[in-house]
Amino acid sequence: MRSWVAALKSGRHSIVERQLVMFASFCVALVLLVIAGVPLMHSSGVWISAGLLIAATAAAAFLPWRSLPQGLHLIVWFVDIIAVGFLRDGTGGPTSQVGALIILPVLSLSMERGRLPVILGSLTTVVIYAAPVLLNEMVPVTVGNMIRAIFTPLVLLITGLTVNEITSRTRARANAENALRVAKEQLLQQSEEYSAKLQAQADELRKSTELLNSVLDAATEQAIIGTDLDGSIQVFNTGAERMVGLSAQDLIGTHFAPPLREVRDESIPNLPPAWRGHDFASLIAALDGDRADVRSCVIELPDGSELSVQLAATTRRGVDNVCSGYMFVVTDMSELHVAAKMKDQFVSLISHELRTPLSSILGYIELISDDEEHPLSAEQTRYLGTVERNANRLLRLVGELLFTAQVEAGGFSLDKQPIGLAAIVEAAVESAQPVANSAGVDLVADLPAQPITMWGDAVRLGQACDNLVANAVKFTKPGGTVSISLHEDPTNPELPIRIDVSDTGIGIPASEIEKLSAPFFRATTATRNAVPGVGLGLTITKAIASAHGGSLRVTSIEGSGTTFSLLLPAGVPAAAE
Repeated sequence: MRSWVAALKSGRHSIVERQLVMFASFCVALVLLVIAGVPLMHSSGVWISAGLLIAATAAAAFLPWRSLPQGLHLIVWFVDIIAVGFLRDGTGGPTSQVGALIILPVLSLSMERGRLPVILGSLTTVVIYAAPVLLNEMVPVTVGNMIRAIFTPLVLLITGLTVNEITSRTRARANAENALRVAKEQLLQQSEEYSAKLQAQADELRKSTELLNSVLDAATEQAIIGTDLDGSIQVFNTGAERMVGLSAQDLIGTHFAPPLREVRDESIPNLPPAWRGHDFASLIAALDGDRADVRSCVIELPDGSELSVQLAATTRRGVDNVCSGYMFVVTDMSELHVAAKMKDQFVSLISHELRTPLSSILGYIELISDDEEHPLSAEQTRYLGTVERNANRLLRLVGELLFTAQVEAGGFSLDKQPIGLAAIVEAAVESAQPVANSAGVDLVADLPAQPITMWGDAVRLGQACDNLVANAVKFTKPGGTVSISLHEDPTNPELPIRIDVSDTGIGIPASEIEKLSAPFFRATTATRNAVPGVGLGLTITKAIASAHGGSLRVTSIEGSGTTFSLLLPAGVPAAAE
């Protein structure tokens, strides 16, 4: 019973529904025949018809058609056609009043997929209609009966084909509508998911924007200004508001750019193009790819005052890595400049104050040592030698401090003339030889046979060579070697003269090599090994190299040794020859 109810609810055109319509129509036809008192030609045909129809209805209701081979249910409609044929034959044959029942199974076949079922059903109808005329002797073979036996199935065939086409189109339209409905539901689901993702991204973007704004506003000591490609301001943080005295609300979207001038050290060769005035194009012309261009500048503020700043400019790129604007970070350097100036003044003052008494001490030591009337004992001579040695050491330190102050103040000058570098290198080796001997370090010099000359300051270059050789000896353990070589490097036409000082000493950590030229910086290997020094020698050496248009390079492996290379330009100006 449950399976029959389930089948009944399975669909509008289900097997059970159509068969129930056929069964009900058959029952109504039998009742009308009884009421009307229609005489039966063959009662057995009626009983056979009823049995076939009951069997077909039972099969339609109870057989598991979904698990049976596809198309097997068509047997039900063919059984119905045969049942109608027996009923028609038993109730008068061609003159039967219930022959119209044949329409129902033919229509059921018409509703199936394809045209073959309806064609086979129509051919079966031809057989059903023609058989009584041809096989039953009680049915006269007349033209009308033969026409009825052929014309009725033909009409049913045309009707079935028409219904089949309409059903196919309706089924196709229903499938298309169902597909559209499914696609619409999928699109709606995707739209909801996409909307949820967009909302999540919008929330994330809002949080990122709030975080970025908080970070920018937290940088109160730096002015951070972002512009588009045309210089229109898009970002103006709290630090920028404090620096220029104007609000971001008034400047966003404008091309505000106060006049500025670059503070340039003309003693440094190969300077990049200067920033001129407040021309936006000149600010970005010096940018090289994604690297920031950092300059020291003076900005004229809207109130007419001037501010010493460090200005860093860089490109701003979007998701597609295409330049979409520029970022400018401005740092107020006024306090740093004041502190640096005070430091320089302090160093200069202390250095001058120390130089005077040291010169006096050394002078009196010389007088005492040369006093023939009151000769010194051996012990006194030894004591005075120690005092003189430490006084000279202190005097050299004072000289280095003064020289460093001059370099940082831009007051460093050179007395240039044609000089031979071999003599300078030999002098540096001779000066370091006594210290190397006492330390157990071998000094090896490699000088060219042909003289190498250049236009430079012999005293300052000698000071640079002395610093490099003395450092190499100082950082090399007993039994080690320090090599000094002078040669020309044809692979470097701009700086062909090369002085290499190599040692087998304690080396320098790779992370500290870039810091070596900073004043008072000492490598960790030097502090761990208690090597004496204050960290000014390399600062002075690099300044001397830069002043001559050269450079100082270093390569080192911690624990294996270090090589310092002093690269210098060659030649003498024609006017000096």
